[in-house]
Amino acid sequence: MLLILESFFVQMMFVFGIVVLCGAFISFCNKCLYDACGDAAFGLVRLTGYVGTPVHELSHALMCLLFGHTITKMKLVNTDKRSRTLGYVEHTYYKTNLYHQIGNYFIGISPILAGGAVVLLFVWLFMPDMLGEMLGEIRGVSGLDVVPNALSDVWRVLFDKQNFANVRYWLALLLSLAVVIHMEISRSDVRSGGRGLLVLSGMLLITDLILGFLFPEVLPVFTGACVRVGIGFLLFLLLPSVVSAFIGLVSLIFLALRAMFGKRARTAATNHHRVSTSKKPTKKRKKS
Repeated sequence: MLLILESFFVQMMFVFGIVVLCGAFISFCNKCLYDACGDAAFGLVRLTGYVGTPVHELSHALMCLLFGHTITKMKLVNTDKRSRTLGYVEHTYYKTNLYHQIGNYFIGISPILAGGAVVLLFVWLFMPDMLGEMLGEIRGVSGLDVVPNALSDVWRVLFDKQNFANVRYWLALLLSLAVVIHMEISRSDVRSGGRGLLVLSGMLLITDLILGFLFPEVLPVFTGACVRVGIGFLLFLLLPSVVSAFIGLVSLIFLALRAMFGKRARTAATNHHRVSTSKKPTKKRKKS
């Protein structure tokens, strides 16, 4: 039984934990940026939102469609300057539908996955040689050893001073920054995604119990596959995480300098993205 629980913990950390931790890290770096910007924070968020908000909201909408949720209202970019909501997707689902509940998790984390894909797309479009160099540096390294090597290589290649004179480099970096600033998940994403994560965790635990008692030789193989999936997620999110780390580092340096000179700025309250999830009454269930 102990082996089953250990396997379950490892699987949870790699399959789900890595994405959640990357999202939390990006949110922390963005918070540092907002604190550093003070009153100008929401202006920066709104300005970058013309690129980042559609990516964020379209990722929600795509996952809603994939998991059978009904989209009732959607706004990719809210142009009302009086509103603190940048964009939203309102959707409904059946509370008793297991597939819909699982979808809540993927709808919640979709901005992280879609943001990572778009950042890679920007780098590939504007700086294909740089992306090729990044991939070449980490190719051939296997297992967990790939993570620290890939991290240092991506940081070195991304901020190579030879790129600074290239206009295409700055265009790719600025567009990536605009996307990363909006990759964080909102409170409503966390609430709805948490429900889906509970369902997935229960299904994973049941799978481990079946494998552990009936097919014990298969359990380590299954766990190894989960570890490889997690490493894949980490490598996929490495580039946006490095960009986010750059945002956080610059913001922390600015905050430290401001603290040294005693100048304080009030942080503007921001409400980034909202996903309203309502539950259809099961008595009137219709095929969607």
